[in-house]
Amino acid sequence: MIAKINWLDSKRFIPDIRVKYCPIIKFTNEETCSWSAEIHIIKNDLANRKSIAEVHYLFSNAPTSNICEGNRFELLEGNRKVADGIFIDDKSASKL
Repeated sequence: MIAKINWLDSKRFIPDIRVKYCPIIKFTNEETCSWSAEIHIIKNDLANRKSIAEVHYLFSNAPTSNICEGNRFELLEGNRKVADGIFIDDKSASKL
């Protein structure tokens, strides 16, 4: 599903469109649920630390019901939060 991602620290790595990025994804409405995600950047706005990306789980047994329009999430590298995101519809993907 398509997501809008807001990166928290511009000095840290923001994935390029050619890079497969696999952080931990944690949903803000679930305290204990976190999974490995696979992020493919579609579009970057590096000046504003924003990206549009395709987001999937890395493992097929993950609960795909969490990946739905309007659901908010955090991306983590280890226990460090690196980004906030929200799943959006395909029409909104052109608006970064």
